[in-house]
Amino acid sequence: MPSTEELKEARRKLTEQNRKLREAERLARTDYDRHRGDMAGRSREAAARGIDIGELPSIKDPARREACRLDLQLALKTYWPERFSLPWSQDQIDVIKLIQRIVLEGGRAAFAIYRGGGKTTISEAAAEWAELNGHRKFCVIIGSTGEAAAEILSSIQLDLETNDLLLEDFPEAIYPIRKLEGEARRCARQTHQGVRTRIEWSATGIAFPNIPGAVSAGAIVHVVGMTGRIRGLKRGNLRPDLLLIDDPQTDDTAISPISNAKRKRIIQRAAMKLAGPKKTIACMMPCTIIAPGDMVDQFTDRDLHPEWNGERRRLVHAFPTNKALWEQYKDVRADGLKAGDGGRAGDEFYLTNRVPMDEGAVIAWPEFTKGKASAVQYVMDEFIDDPDGASAELNNEPRKDDVLSELRQLSEADLIAKLNTIDRGKVPRDVVKLTAFVDVQQEVLFWVVIGFTDKFGIAIIDYGAFPSQRQLLFTAANPSPTLSERFSGQDLKTRLYSGLAQLVPMLLGTGYQQQDSSGLMTVSLCLIDTGFNADVVHDHISRSPLKALLLGSKGRGISETSKPMNEYRKDVGDKVGWNWRIDAKTTAKGRIVTYDTFAWKSF
Repeated sequence: MPSTEELKEARRKLTEQNRKLREAERLARTDYDRHRGDMAGRSREAAARGIDIGELPSIKDPARREACRLDLQLALKTYWPERFSLPWSQDQIDVIKLIQRIVLEGGRAAFAIYRGGGKTTISEAAAEWAELNGHRKFCVIIGSTGEAAAEILSSIQLDLETNDLLLEDFPEAIYPIRKLEGEARRCARQTHQGVRTRIEWSATGIAFPNIPGAVSAGAIVHVVGMTGRIRGLKRGNLRPDLLLIDDPQTDDTAISPISNAKRKRIIQRAAMKLAGPKKTIACMMPCTIIAPGDMVDQFTDRDLHPEWNGERRRLVHAFPTNKALWEQYKDVRADGLKAGDGGRAGDEFYLTNRVPMDEGAVIAWPEFTKGKASAVQYVMDEFIDDPDGASAELNNEPRKDDVLSELRQLSEADLIAKLNTIDRGKVPRDVVKLTAFVDVQQEVLFWVVIGFTDKFGIAIIDYGAFPSQRQLLFTAANPSPTLSERFSGQDLKTRLYSGLAQLVPMLLGTGYQQQDSSGLMTVSLCLIDTGFNADVVHDHISRSPLKALLLGSKGRGISETSKPMNEYRKDVGDKVGWNWRIDAKTTAKGRIVTYDTFAWKSF
């Protein structure tokens, strides 16, 4: 057994050992903290170096920049030589001069040029030219769709990131963009001489860097689709002063009178008013006439809209006169294509007979060959393959028969088949049940009474709006009179309730005379749409003495990728039919039938 002295010595050594361990730990922590602090300092220094863009490069060629400042045509060839490598056509020169005048002085220009004539490319570059030179500060790009507008923005962004000629002569705008190195998250921290540049770079727009003294400082590019949020666009006190409305219609909207009217109204009443009351906006609209009478056809008609400075340019001013040779060419080319020669036989035939085959042809842009031996061969191939499409795309002369062929034309027999020749309000003899439907809107209630046969044939018995309207053609946006006028002084819910309280008893209390009979039929069920204000509808139904004949209704568009309504689970108390159901759990606030609108429209 160790002695007392031995135990004391052992404890002393253990204490000393623990002290040394604690001291080693303290030194290690100190070294780690010092290392961490050093690394943090280095990171801050590196971050600071990465945030500030440093000194801007000098302008490489001030004389070149100044020469192009007020000359768009020269600027296009100077800064975008790869895009505009061919000689200009007179049509392009005329349009470029028109765009330049519009950008510098304000106003609007709608120009329909042949496909491939570079109308969108010219307009994109013109927008960059306008902002880099300080002619305009807030450009809004409006496409036929949001995706179309975004594609133009992507093209502009790519150009600003890769065009070295712009970097050379506009370093105050382009150099900060290059310093982002494609990382949009760097925008918020980028500085120049310690001051934030406030540069922006996103999928919806660009804000050029705020470099003191730069004419492009703070200039903005913003994109939006034709049916997106246009009205009221602004950035602080800065309002749009330049519009690029690129091909504002699609093939579908061009043949729809309603879509044409809607898009035309958006341009005239929303887009053209963006600059505010004190400044003239500059608007360029590169476009294509797709259908006779479409929106572009109207805007480029100088008699109808002289304020738009409309331009319509044809690629083919005169066709070749030797029709016999071109008919032979057509056959030779077709046989070769069938044999898989890629058109070589046709090319050889054309080159052998080019002089007589070109006689009489007048092409607006002879250099526009698209890989063919000549512009004449190119346009003739287009008209051979798709004469209607070529007429619209190359000559801005859509053929009415081509447009109508896309729509099924109603013949006289079709129309007669849709008419029952029975007076309004009369019930056909084979109808066994009448129903009604009320669509609730903010200022008007639309209604319809429909008769059904036992084989699910239908006949519209009567329809209208409440209050009864003065005009024959109107929409929910412009009724006259309105519910507000009919029930003056009442708030929204009260006037909706008052309208239903007067309309519904009228619908359910009317007796409709049956054909070849003195008997009367009445509505056996009325659905009231709950989509606009469900509370008012449920309140009305619950209080109505006719509530046994009333149901709230809610349509749901169930797509093919969603679970069909017929496969929904049925709980106790639910009433379920073919793609419709009344859920017991919803009856606490009111009886409501839910149905698949897609299924019923198809049926």
